[in-house]
Amino acid sequence: KITYGREINKVQCEHATLIFYYYSEGKRVSKEVILTRQENDGNKDEEGWKTFTTFAKATNSFPATFKTMDGYKLIPTAISIFSTPGDVYYIAGQYKDSMFDIEKKEIHLELLSDPVCISGLSIGFESVDAYPSNAPFHSSNYNEVKPVLFDEHTIIIPMFFWVASTTDAIQEELKRHSFMLVYDSNGNSDSNLGLCLLHNVSDDEYRIRTLYTVQYCAFDIASAISRFESEKGNKPSRMTIEYKVNSLSDRLEDARIEKYTLDYKFQ
Repeated sequence: KITYGREINKVQCEHATLIFYYYSEGKRVSKEVILTRQENDGNKDEEGWKTFTTFAKATNSFPATFKTMDGYKLIPTAISIFSTPGDVYYIAGQYKDSMFDIEKKEIHLELLSDPVCISGLSIGFESVDAYPSNAPFHSSNYNEVKPVLFDEHTIIIPMFFWVASTTDAIQEELKRHSFMLVYDSNGNSDSNLGLCLLHNVSDDEYRIRTLYTVQYCAFDIASAISRFESEKGNKPSRMTIEYKVNSLSDRLEDARIEKYTLDYKFQ
């Protein structure tokens, strides 16, 4: 939600509150970040801050550095930040023009919050029925937010799913949800790699889930590409993700199957 005309530290500015959901030591948690943009006071000599959010893959653990999908190196000014090389992070930061080197494709940035790791989810290679799945997704909503290939080995998928709460109890609620991407040999063709996206809820009591949220997850698909190549003799040119959707309730029995296909251009 973006609110205009609010005062922060007695200065008129625009601010947005972003809530992220991610994994930390195997547990699903949330984090709130407030982004602000101060109104221009007409002083053109004063260099302004540019605020942005992006996905980037860690390239060094300490001091942490990151690389975006389009090849820009992000260098946080806070040297106390650690990261795990190879993992994908959601980053919120700000920079001035003097901190941006377009020739080197480097941006020195001030972080607005700690980078949020969205990696760490597994891919299964047994039959789809071998994995637990008792909950649908709320919707794909991929007209606005789409799955994207970060690089040839990493896919980022937005998950829209039903939850029982979006209040202070959201931390406990999110721990009950898990996701898995499964290599689907039955969904493969000579050029198409089939994947099934599963959603499972572990809960000791019955709860009616009438609200929904979104979470970004990054999957390492290197092993899936390798398996496909060994079976077909070539890399896929497309990938199709299959998932079950129920936009009316959290009942899996009433869900419908939807598919999303994207091009795989890494040959």
